[in-house]
Amino acid sequence: MNKKITLLVVLTISIAAFGQCWQKVTGGTTHSLALRNDGTLWAWGVNSSGELGIGSNVDKNIPTQVGTDNNWQSIAVGANFSLALKTNGTLWAWGSNSNGQVGDGSGTNKNIPTQIGTATDWQSIGSGSYAAYAIKNNGTLWSWGENNKGQLGVGGYTNRSIPTQVGTDTNWQSVSGGTSHTLALKTDGTLWSCGYNLFGQLGLGSTQDKTTFNKIGTDTDWQSFAGGGNHSIAKKTNGVVYTWGLNTYGELGDGTNTQRTLPNPVMDQALTVEAGFSHCTVIRNDYRLIAW
Repeated sequence: MNKKITLLVVLTISIAAFGQCWQKVTGGTTHSLALRNDGTLWAWGVNSSGELGIGSNVDKNIPTQVGTDNNWQSIAVGANFSLALKTNGTLWAWGSNSNGQVGDGSGTNKNIPTQIGTATDWQSIGSGSYAAYAIKNNGTLWSWGENNKGQLGVGGYTNRSIPTQVGTDTNWQSVSGGTSHTLALKTDGTLWSCGYNLFGQLGLGSTQDKTTFNKIGTDTDWQSFAGGGNHSIAKKTNGVVYTWGLNTYGELGDGTNTQRTLPNPVMDQALTVEAGFSHCTVIRNDYRLIAW
């Protein structure tokens, strides 16, 4: 009996240790990236454009380590490309580069992580389907990749193949994209959007596209957000969740299929919010996972 108990304890500890080794996971259209606590980077899924970063275009159906570096800090993925930040402040990308989303100015697909420029002061990253975003330590916002709907926020509809500064503001905090629209948060708690707006996903009370960032209302207590396919979700500091945009499949979670052009409260007591192409998920204060 003692031997069985000892074996059970060992197995329990081993499983718990393995389960805790992953730090973050994120998914694109058909591939995923994950970051382990030891700073290593792993990828799996479709690899036709080199989006796994493993030096080939062979698909993988199990997590496969990306190179041997162990100083990866944060990750983001688009439809068919990947973006990552290292602890030394350098920025890296790989995968499809058809719209300049790798950011190295070449337009050529990359199947290994490729450093974007030489800067070492990158702080955070985000991605849309075919566009990429990053914020530097000085609070400036940069974007590159597809811009067919103005989602880069730099004015006009021309793609960018290298990081291009968005305006001159120096108080950007975080940024994330949907299919063709972008949301960004400033340090003053204001939420901003640009890009495609046919379904009101910019939250501005209209359906007109915007090629530069516009402030969503006047509230200064926004905390986190996510862009879906053609809808958006955001949370305030009080835990109340708001959604807006396309609602064909009930992605707004308000019990209707009516699209909204302004943020609409749908639930409270939220810790985190996320959005997929046509759905949303929320982790509540009691750690329950809610999806619609």
